[in-house]
Amino acid sequence: MKRYEADKFTMDGLEARLMLHGGPHAGLDGDFGGGGRGHDGEGHGGGGCHGGGGVGIYFPKTPNAAVTADLALIQTDKQAIEADVQALSTADKTSLKADKLAIRTAIQALSATLTATKSTLQTDEKTWQATIAADRKTLRTDTKNGVSTTADLKQLATDQLAGLTAVTADKAAIQAIVNADASVTSAKATLASDFPTIAAAQAKLKADMATLVLDVEAQLTAAST
Repeated sequence: MKRYEADKFTMDGLEARLMLHGGPHAGLDGDFGGGGRGHDGEGHGGGGCHGGGGVGIYFPKTPNAAVTADLALIQTDKQAIEADVQALSTADKTSLKADKLAIRTAIQALSATLTATKSTLQTDEKTWQATIAADRKTLRTDTKNGVSTTADLKQLATDQLAGLTAVTADKAAIQAIVNADASVTSAKATLASDFPTIAAAQAKLKADMATLVLDVEAQLTAAST
């Protein structure tokens, strides 16, 4: 089973996208996304774990030790999930797929409720994508012309921090609505009961990605002051 297939078994599409900060096309349904070259064509974007651990366009230009360690831990988490899914029997994989479908169906039923919060997220993502792209263009131009980039780097970090903070808050608002829904909660409880090891591994991945966001925010804060 390919890695992205293992991810599809363990996380609903919306929840996967809520873990990404690479923009509206950062992840596929149920996929954690793929790094790639990123939104500015220089490898700075990357929606998935291999392109900034899900932090995407807000990922620091040069990650510090804490962020680097977070990325390594996230990769280990993903490998653990992959191994857990691969170890399932064919029958269990079918059952897991059914459990995930139940979660997805429950979340899809919240579509109307989530309209406003998802619209806010999309607007903020587009706004900060454009802002950060402009910052990077200025940085490239000044670098090419031999102009000091100190102010450029500070502005980039400032905008990355503001964008990450805004988008993280938007996604938290969406996740809060999802988490409060009784049908979603019931469907997740069924999966956790049927596949406790996988559910625990998924929870660990979410926690470690949340830590990554905090560590990225801390690095960007330092770089912007």
